[in-house]
Amino acid sequence: MLSILIPTYNYNAYPLAKEIHKQAEKLGIDFEILVYDDASNQDFDLENSLSELNGVIYKKFTKNLGRVPMLQQLVKNAQSEILLTFDVDVFPNDRFFLRKLLDELKKVDADLYYGGTGVPKNAPSKDKILRWKFGKERESPSLEYRKEHPYNTIVCQSIVVKKKIFEEFLDTLLKAKDYYGLDIYFSYLLRKSNKKIHHFNNPVTHLGFDTNKDFLDKSKKAVKTYFYLYDNALIDRQHIRLVAFAEKYSRFGLCKFLGLLRKISLRTIENNLLSKKPSLFLLDIYKLMYYCQLKSKK
Repeated sequence: MLSILIPTYNYNAYPLAKEIHKQAEKLGIDFEILVYDDASNQDFDLENSLSELNGVIYKKFTKNLGRVPMLQQLVKNAQSEILLTFDVDVFPNDRFFLRKLLDELKKVDADLYYGGTGVPKNAPSKDKILRWKFGKERESPSLEYRKEHPYNTIVCQSIVVKKKIFEEFLDTLLKAKDYYGLDIYFSYLLRKSNKKIHHFNNPVTHLGFDTNKDFLDKSKKAVKTYFYLYDNALIDRQHIRLVAFAEKYSRFGLCKFLGLLRKISLRTIENNLLSKKPSLFLLDIYKLMYYCQLKSKK
């Protein structure tokens, strides 16, 4: 049996659930699809639309739990020992997605399976270009690169994990207070415990892009997560490139320099990142400046 888990919040989960349901039925496999709504304040009439799909269980929570507690609820109620998880704003690249995945499960015994992720070829509107560019250039490396760096290239938009792995790590993930950007902590726990990662070619496409402003806000939240993890000795700094760089060169005056740069150029950098031609190099500088700002307050 295969348990397919789709947490959702203010996003229409029906297209993804319907597509995966269609592929699963065509293959004739034993499956369940759990769609849990984390107290959305937008109404997509999911209860009625999903009721037409056999094997789909929909549950809406009245209180917002957050990403990790919601995942705990899904894992707890999943009947299978093999879990396929989706971010609600992705979609399979083709109609053979599930078949390709099951073929890999038969061929390779691993703890986590990752087929990759990508973005649409055409850029979205200019107010969402930063998230699209980041996904294209930073989250979509080649299969060869992913195999060479199996832990640092996992993006948890669509993964297959053995249930026992989630059960082992979810309580630990909660130590990070359900901050944004916990994928990197999850990958660190996988590396630390020497779990086997199987990379293959079967990507999903990321469709739900934040506005440039919202993505900047989330980027700062991710940096806050990284700082918290390192500052509380929950992660090795070498696992997070930004932390490793900042900590290595802070002794040479990096943070002092970036503090000065922030006073002089913060508005200019933000204007670029909110423009139709944002620079990912400036995004890196922006995140480093924020990390050093957090570090200076300790």
